[in-house]
Amino acid sequence: MRIDEMRRTAAPQGSDLTARKEDRWWRRRELSIERFTESQRTVRKWIALSEIADWCARSATGASAEEEAEARTFAFKRLDLSIRNG
Repeated sequence: MRIDEMRRTAAPQGSDLTARKEDRWWRRRELSIERFTESQRTVRKWIALSEIADWCARSATGASAEEEAEARTFAFKRLDLSIRNG
């Protein structure tokens, strides 16, 4: 679930002040995740699963966008299965 989706599902509780504090907390969390993601693109100690799936799709197909989309879907399913199996 993406941060913005989690934010929408988390209902503000209490006063307007509480809602503002929660908004600030979510924004700090989003910024922290964005900074981490950007730093890891250069350091490469962590690679997003979406990047792995994209790489698998590009390396397994020719030039067709439809084939690449199918390969990406298959790669996500295989990654999911691998994670679940440990």
